[in-house]
Amino acid sequence: DDLLHNTLYAFMLSNDQVERLIRIVSPKLETYLAENPDLLWRYFVVHQRHRDAATLMTARAMDVASGLKLDDRIMCLTRAVNSAVAVVGEDNTNSNTPFLSTGQYLAGESMNERTLSSFHLKQLQERLEVAGLQRQLLEAIIVEVREGRCEKEVEIDLNFFEDLEHFLSL
Repeated sequence: DDLLHNTLYAFMLSNDQVERLIRIVSPKLETYLAENPDLLWRYFVVHQRHRDAATLMTARAMDVASGLKLDDRIMCLTRAVNSAVAVVGEDNTNSNTPFLSTGQYLAGESMNERTLSSFHLKQLQERLEVAGLQRQLLEAIIVEVREGRCEKEVEIDLNFFEDLEHFLSL
């Protein structure tokens, strides 16, 4: 059964039938797409699963071990924000899970779902702003290096950007 599904999904992908594929409602397809976060995100969006879409893209953007470049992180955060906006706009939500994989409820917290969704949306927007600042800083450093204003190549340490993000979030 799984072999048939996987073969069908692979066939559809190889024949440029992505739009048709992501419209299929199937837990097997969701499992299959887990290997491709971009397609899984599209699947979630098409099926109005905006909370899952926001969570997926947030986790991907924040996973330092993934080796994503800054522009890819910005794309993931943009997608997460867009999906989070859709969640905040929904009238009924059925999940009590926060957007951020690192998000936790505080002891005794009495925020309702909508307030919590708004809170996580604001966090995502702030992370996106920080990533934009990181991009501007990176571009400025690259210009300095290219124009010879720096004596040697500048090695950019991602920890510096994480420290900058922490500093800007204070």
